[in-house]
Amino acid sequence: NTYCIVTAAGAAHYGGILHWEVADSTLRISLDRTAAQVLGTDGFRIAVPHADCAMVDTAVCRLVT
Repeated sequence: NTYCIVTAAGAAHYGGILHWEVADSTLRISLDRTAAQVLGTDGFRIAVPHADCAMVDTAVCRLVT
């Protein structure tokens, strides 16, 4: 069982998250080299409402571990 990252352009890759953090109302996701090549980016930054930061961090942890 693993997760799949899909971009708006339709690129998809299973696994590949090296690191994530939720800080300053932003979820930052860093990708490994293979995922970065497939997805066309080395990571993502997603705005998160401050009140939801802890919930988002917990949810990402459950998805990727």
